Amino acid sequence: MTTRTRNSLWVGIVIIVHGGLILACNSNIPRQQSVPQENQLSVETTKIVELVKTFAEDQGPLGQEALRKLEGYPQPELLGVLRNLDRSLPAADKLHPQTAFLLCWLNQDYEINVKTIEAALSKSSPYQGFYADDAETLLSRLIQRGKKDLLKPLIQSASWADGALSEALGVTFSKELQQDPEQFLNQLSASPANTREKVYALIKSSHSLSEADLKKLRTSLSSVPTTSSVHQIAKELLEHFDEKLRQ
Repeated sequence: MTTRTRNSLWVGIVIIVHGGLILACNSNIPRQQSVPQENQLSVETTKIVELVKTFAEDQGPLGQEALRKLEGYPQPELLGVLRNLDRSLPAADKLHPQTAFLLCWLNQDYEINVKTIEAALSKSSPYQGFYADDAETLLSRLIQRGKKDLLKPLIQSASWADGALSEALGVTFSKELQQDPEQFLNQLSASPANTREKVYALIKSSHSLSEADLKKLRTSLSSVPTTSSVHQIAKELLEHFDEKLRQ
């Protein structure tokens, strides 16, 4: 074997050994991992949770901006996150009724979700930190959006309401009586006399109606025909307003 051949052989061996060492060293260097999909979803879920809370708790510009951002998500993705979240939360978490409110707003599984909110409209709410007056606020917002059937559970709650709930009910009842008196009287007509009396008292104590409002309502109630199914209720309410106008 010539000197040149021996040198070439040693060079080859060195290259092979060196290459092996490089491969061995590279195998010990941790590779940069891509962020798992679960982590990405967790970050996105956190954003959605904060937006859901803001929309449920704020009726002003912040709440509207939160809704705009929520509606910016592809709906299948948003609904998937909300439903997964609902299944994973502790039973008493107040995010349940807040998520249910958003789903009602989006007309998703409305009947099921509105029952979740209504469950808190009780003397003992099943959700921590979410009380009857919080439920009233969300139901009232849905009523304003056209869900007038939700007046029924609010009227029923008047019989036992006190504190913050009674104040909120008085404001809602006054507003609905002004905006849609016929619908309000229809809902009220199905209630027993003692509940109706409590509703009238809540309207009076809310001080939501000005003297001008009361006079307009008096005219409206006086015009209900005797043949109407709500004539007696209109007369009953009119007597209470007459009393207030005399005060």
